[in-house]
Amino acid sequence: MTEEKSASEPAARRLPTPMLVVGLWSVVTIAVMAAGLSPFSTNSLAGSDDYMRFVRVFAWLDGAGWYDQTIARLNAPYGAEVAWSRAVDIPLASLLSLLTPMLGRADAALITASIIPPIVLLGLMFASAAMIRPLVGREIVIIGPTIVVLLPNLLSSTLPGRVDHHAWQLLLMCLALAALARMVTNRRSGSAVLAGGIFGMSLWVGGETVPWLAAANAALALIWIVDGRPIVRVGFIFACAIAVCTMILFPIARDPAIWEVSACDAFSLPTLGLAAAVLVFWAAASLVSTRVDSLTARAISATLFAVAIGGSWLVAFPHCATGPYGDIDPRIAGSWLTTIAEAQYFVTYAGAVPGTALAIIFGPILAVAVGLQRLAKRGRERQERALWIVYTVFSVAALGFAFWQIRVTPFANLFAVPALAWLIIQAWQRIDRHIAPRIRRFAKLSALLSIGILSASFGSLDRFANADSGVLSEEKCDLAAAALAIGTTQETVSIVAAPVDLGAELLFRNHYGIIGAPYHRNSDGIIDSQAIFGSTDESKVRDILAERGARYLIICPSLSEMQLYRSGSGPNTMAERLAADDTPSWLKKIPMPIASGVLAYEVTPN
Repeated sequence: MTEEKSASEPAARRLPTPMLVVGLWSVVTIAVMAAGLSPFSTNSLAGSDDYMRFVRVFAWLDGAGWYDQTIARLNAPYGAEVAWSRAVDIPLASLLSLLTPMLGRADAALITASIIPPIVLLGLMFASAAMIRPLVGREIVIIGPTIVVLLPNLLSSTLPGRVDHHAWQLLLMCLALAALARMVTNRRSGSAVLAGGIFGMSLWVGGETVPWLAAANAALALIWIVDGRPIVRVGFIFACAIAVCTMILFPIARDPAIWEVSACDAFSLPTLGLAAAVLVFWAAASLVSTRVDSLTARAISATLFAVAIGGSWLVAFPHCATGPYGDIDPRIAGSWLTTIAEAQYFVTYAGAVPGTALAIIFGPILAVAVGLQRLAKRGRERQERALWIVYTVFSVAALGFAFWQIRVTPFANLFAVPALAWLIIQAWQRIDRHIAPRIRRFAKLSALLSIGILSASFGSLDRFANADSGVLSEEKCDLAAAALAIGTTQETVSIVAAPVDLGAELLFRNHYGIIGAPYHRNSDGIIDSQAIFGSTDESKVRDILAERGARYLIICPSLSEMQLYRSGSGPNTMAERLAADDTPSWLKKIPMPIASGVLAYEVTPN
């Protein structure tokens, strides 16, 4: 579509794009495996959500129902829900079932966690090529996959061990943006149906899709305001596709017994309400599109529709106005939710690791600047302008949400790929005009790799700044050692009291019952876990352990969560006493390898 691509097209015609993508993916995957970063090499997964994802899959394979969201061993002995979509469980359960008879469940899980994420990365690389194709043309779309693997914030989301739903949502949003880009340029029904279907599927996978659905609707509405009637037909088809897809998925995703329950953190009535809101917006736009023939009239109409429809949704589901945590127990809103690292404000995060913060935000900031510049330039063709509206609205929305919560930064980097690709093409054009032929290839490769070099350079600043302070030192907490030392069987569940951040991995490691784990529907377990380790009242701690029937207690003194359990007046809390080797008489210390960083105790009757 754009004249910028012509100067660099011949250089990319030697190999078909699929072969280039697979080749690049192979190099990255082999490098990651050779570096010992696979779960089978490290005997660990990436984080709590990844461990809990397998715990859910294990329960499903052991007979839990399709709709069963309860983890019986969580919030032991009572159980608690983890309201996640089954969609992501399907590929994990399929491969795990295939490998378990040959390897055993534990090794099969580690192999599965080493295989699935690279497959998602390959899909993301191909999707990024499709996402930028309307902008750069067919021949040089390899730029998109290359940027994906150069941006650390994207690559880290698909590393082996990342089996939670976030990588899948990155893939789906990349596909959705690719379909939207085609939709606004070719104005074809098929592209609109595809985009709507992907959004509907992504809503099932997780609620992180909601802001991007709003961004898509805002971009299409802006195109309608600027260009007028031509976009309305495909906008309405897009909305219909979302509505139909969510209606089809609703009985699959939601237990019929709780269809009428409105949950902000799951695929439920508020989700259907969002799909309906988009449909009503475009139905209204279709009705008035022939009557509003000026930019001002369309702007007023779009604003009124958005306010009225959005307001109606808020009236219907007021508890979801603050997002997926709208139903959170107020007891843990301050004591736990505010401590989640990925939910931090970007400014807070940047205060601790400014180099890393700059590495993950410079791309999105650059993309917003490029998008706004392209939209401000006069003389753009209608299709190209519509394309830049879509890319820029997504970039602006993602950047704004990223400053609110750093968990959004992978999406912000993903949506920055088209603008970054355009910048690289501009650099290549200037290289063709001003650099001697014998070094052009090197110069072009350097321009492309500069994205990764800048990210690495920014990130390394934190390493140098904190080399002697220990700020970035890794926490010692080898729970595999604890699982071996404190055995339990599937027939006998031993309940363990542990810091909240260790709960999911302990569930994965052995057939324990765990009191606390970092999931907001486990509010009782979180409250009791915090009371156990943060209390200075020994009798209160014993009462909670007795009520729960806890047999063991485990801590890792180096765990960052331990900072929450400091009394400020000496080693008085249970966590501080245990870390100082001041063991109460009713706890019997269990020998552990010193290198594990784990302290384990058996709760004695007296």
